[in-house]
Amino acid sequence: IIQWVSDEKEARGYLQALASKMTEELEGLKSSGYATIPRGEKNQWQMRRSQKMDKQEILQLQANLQAEIQAKQLMGEEMNKIKAANVANERKLGESEAQCETLREEVKQLKAEIEQWRLGGKT
Repeated sequence: IIQWVSDEKEARGYLQALASKMTEELEGLKSSGYATIPRGEKNQWQMRRSQKMDKQEILQLQANLQAEIQAKQLMGEEMNKIKAANVANERKLGESEAQCETLREEVKQLKAEIEQWRLGGKT
């Protein structure tokens, strides 16, 4: 029973808040002159407002789409730059590895020459 009473109090509070909010909105509409507009003009006004809202929504969606397209283009350009840098780095790495291998062979040859020179077989 206590829970039921508590639920009833919560519901009553919610309904009172809703009623006062609706009253405020109704008074706001009355003060803005909406209630004095003839019936036919109300429908036209609502249609124009609806069309305006639809247009605004379409424009917003188009702007969002354009921004997304630009972001994707920028990402594509950045990706192309990164790919080009990667290709250049791979080329440099290949050249460095080849140079390193050449130097290893040269060191190997020099070691062999030093060993021959030590043994007395000067070249």
